[in-house]
Amino acid sequence: GHTATKREKISLKIYLKYIEWYLAKAAYNVLPQDVTSLKREASGMFTATVQDGQQMQARAVIIAVGNPPFVNIPDEFKSVNRQFYSHTSEVTDFAPFAGKKVLVVGAGQSAIEACQGLLQVDAHVELMHRQKAIYWHNIPLRINVPLLLFFISFPTVLEWVPYALRKAVGDWVAEPTVDTGLRPKIEAKVTEYPRANVQRVSQAGNGVTVTFADGRETTVDHVILGTGYKVDIKQLPLLKNSLATQLTVRDGYPVIDRHLESTVPGLFFTGLPAKGRFGPTFNFIFASPAGSQRVIDGVQARLRTA
Repeated sequence: GHTATKREKISLKIYLKYIEWYLAKAAYNVLPQDVTSLKREASGMFTATVQDGQQMQARAVIIAVGNPPFVNIPDEFKSVNRQFYSHTSEVTDFAPFAGKKVLVVGAGQSAIEACQGLLQVDAHVELMHRQKAIYWHNIPLRINVPLLLFFISFPTVLEWVPYALRKAVGDWVAEPTVDTGLRPKIEAKVTEYPRANVQRVSQAGNGVTVTFADGRETTVDHVILGTGYKVDIKQLPLLKNSLATQLTVRDGYPVIDRHLESTVPGLFFTGLPAKGRFGPTFNFIFASPAGSQRVIDGVQARLRTA
C-alpha cells in the first residue's frame, strides 16, 4: 500500500498500480484487445468483434476510448512516411532521438514538455508555433482560480448554454498555455520559429524538409507534433464501417443527450467525444464522477426499456 501525504504528486508508477488494484477489487472481466468493429443488429443488440475474431453481444455499449484515437495530424504531414513524425501522445521515450535534429510543432504544454525531454538526451531541438510567443500561465492561472473551482463543482453546467457560446468557451480553454516552471528549462536552448505556419512537408533522404508559409524551411530527422486532438467520431475505426452512418454528428462530435446516449439507442459516449454537449470540462478528469453517474443512469434506463 501507499499512503500519500498532503499535496503529494502521484507518480505514473503508483497510479498504474492503483489501476491494477482497482480492477482486481472490482473483479471486472478485462479483455486486453482492441474492438475492431461494432454493429447494431435488427434486434437492437450490439455485436462487438475484437482482434482475435471473438464476438460478444450487449444491449448497451459505452465508448470510452480516451484521447489517442483523436490525435490531430495536420494535413501537410499526411503525405510523408509515418516514421518521420510522431504525435506527442505517442512519445514515451526520448532516447531514440539522442543527437538527432528534431522539430517540435506547437506551443502548448505537451509540445514544451517534448522539447524538455529532447534536450535531456542532447537532441538538437527546433520549435515552431503560430503564436507571437509562448504563453506562460502562472499569473493567468491565479486569476482564473475562482472560475476553475466553479467548473470543478459544476462540470456539466455548460450543457445549458447556447452551442455557439459553449464552443467559444471550448476554443478559449484550448488556447495553448504552458506551466511557467518549464520556462528556464527550454528558453534559449531551442531554435524557435514563432508566428510560423507549415505550408509543405517533403521527404529529404532520411529526414523531412518542412517549409513555412513565409518561405523559410528546415530539414530535420524527425517531427514531433504537439497539435492536440480533434474529434471526428465517424472516423473512429470501430464505428467507421458500421454505426458511423447512423450517428447524428455536429462538428465531428456525436449528438448526445444528458445521459450521454447518442442518437443510436443504447450507444453512449464519454470523455472527449462528450465535449460537444458539455463543453471543455469533459476534457478533464474532474468531470468523471458527473459523467459516470449520468452514463450509469442512462444505461440502466435503456436496459429497463430494452
